[in-house]
Amino acid sequence: MLTAYRRRFVAITMALIALVLLLALIMQGIVVYRNEYQDMRRTMGMVLEPWRMVGDDFRPGNPGPGQRPEDDDFAPDEDFEPDDDFDREDTPPMGRFRDARIATVFYDPEDDALTVMPGGQISDSDELLAAARAALDAQESFGLVQGYYYMKEGDDSIKLALTRTDYLRSRVLSNLSVLMIAYPLALCVLFFLSLWLSKLAARPMEQAVEMERQFVADISHDLKTPITVVLANDAILRSNPELTAGEQMQWIDASDAAARNMMDMVEQMLTLSSLESVNQTVEKTEVNLSACAEKSVLQLDSVAYERGITVESDVAPDIRISATEEHCMRILSGLIENALKYEPDGGAVSVSLTRERRRAMLTVRNAGSTIAPEDLPHVFERFYRGDKARSGSRGHGLGLPIVKGVCDLLDAEIRVRSSEEAGTVFTVLFQTL
Repeated sequence: MLTAYRRRFVAITMALIALVLLLALIMQGIVVYRNEYQDMRRTMGMVLEPWRMVGDDFRPGNPGPGQRPEDDDFAPDEDFEPDDDFDREDTPPMGRFRDARIATVFYDPEDDALTVMPGGQISDSDELLAAARAALDAQESFGLVQGYYYMKEGDDSIKLALTRTDYLRSRVLSNLSVLMIAYPLALCVLFFLSLWLSKLAARPMEQAVEMERQFVADISHDLKTPITVVLANDAILRSNPELTAGEQMQWIDASDAAARNMMDMVEQMLTLSSLESVNQTVEKTEVNLSACAEKSVLQLDSVAYERGITVESDVAPDIRISATEEHCMRILSGLIENALKYEPDGGAVSVSLTRERRRAMLTVRNAGSTIAPEDLPHVFERFYRGDKARSGSRGHGLGLPIVKGVCDLLDAEIRVRSSEEAGTVFTVLFQTL
């Protein structure tokens, strides 16, 4: 079931990511096209820049900018030296902005002649001249005619810059090709990232489902045993109607114990469900935690005595906290009962309550048993029982989760540590008044 959910999650996530990336790719393509379009327009303007400096008096065939007439009458003497004020930089740099893919065309209205200036890759073909004629007839100074982009300037001698649409298409495609390669690569990376994240996100759910499954198996066994006892005792009582009540008492007591065991389990489940309720609140009052600790030790002293377990208590007097007596007793009783439950017969359990600055520290320790390191992080998880071999006789795996829930309700911090030298130690920290 969870695998199907993960697949659905990855599929939906990848579909959304692919859509977002596609929209981003389209927007990027539009931006690239606009930028290249403007860049091409600027480049065509720069190609015309040297001729713009010449002015409208220039005619093709006349001396060009930066050129001297070929007529000998205008040739300088051999000993001619330019003045110091002669600035070669004033000469229009004809080759500074040349682009081989852009052709420069001049139109002379007097002769109705078109002249293509040399230097471009576009030859003086009928196609180029037809595009130039179309550009002359166009209203705008920049645009697209007959497969050419054009730019025209001037009134008398009109100067044209023309380039095929391939100029812009090649530049846009070269940029978009990079994006098209990056798009599938990004999808692949995000796909594997989604798989990893889905596995990471589903892990707590898988653990919860596994714990619920284990709980159902354990609780079914725990319920089956007392129910079997009750049914068996009921069958014995039915088959021996002639026996007196005193003679039937052993089967009645056995049925009563089994029923009480089931009742205890149901009450624990209801308590845990109540503690985990989102709307659960508690009205705190001033509680003497020292008195609660002494009372809890006294109540469970008889249980320890029956098993030969020594309970040592070291309770500092008059430690008061903001809580409720019921919840404090539940924490104390739950931890002491847990310690007695797992302490071997003849062992020892110690309970201490001390004050540390503005906090009260409750410590419950049983030296004769330890918790495996792999089980320590899970002791407060509901339905978790690390010692599967002894789980049937050691409760239903709900006692410590209930204690943890009560601590959270009172804003108290609970910790656990376990080692062969120190045994198992539960520590609860309360804020004192």
